[in-house]
Amino acid sequence: MQQKQLPIGYYLKLVDNCLTRGIDEIQSKHGLNRLEWQVLNSIYEKPGILKTEILELMKPLADFQVVESIFNKFIEKNQIEIKSNMLALTTLGKELHKSCFDSQQEFRKKAITNISETEYQTTISTLQKMIANLS
Repeated sequence: MQQKQLPIGYYLKLVDNCLTRGIDEIQSKHGLNRLEWQVLNSIYEKPGILKTEILELMKPLADFQVVESIFNKFIEKNQIEIKSNMLALTTLGKELHKSCFDSQQEFRKKAITNISETEYQTTISTLQKMIANLS
């Protein structure tokens, strides 16, 4: 007998919980959580990104004050710098990112095991359409 398929929201929440738990576990070795990793990686991927761009990017994940506290944490540890409202990693920040990224790559490979590129792209496209439909 085939098990009843649950609504997509159930699977989205379950995947998000698994990702958060796994990333938090990996990045805690570097003193970070998932959100802090996402902020760090976003700055790495776009050096000189505007502070407002990061705040907008993180808006679905955390409120303004939480992201500001992450900026402050990285500034206090001399891992990012802000000049003219633009964020960039310092040498220490780049070193932290490299350590975190190496760990993150293994987790990403595990997450997409047995998923083809076509399946992955179809999933992303479907989720983007759902977001557009509901926004």
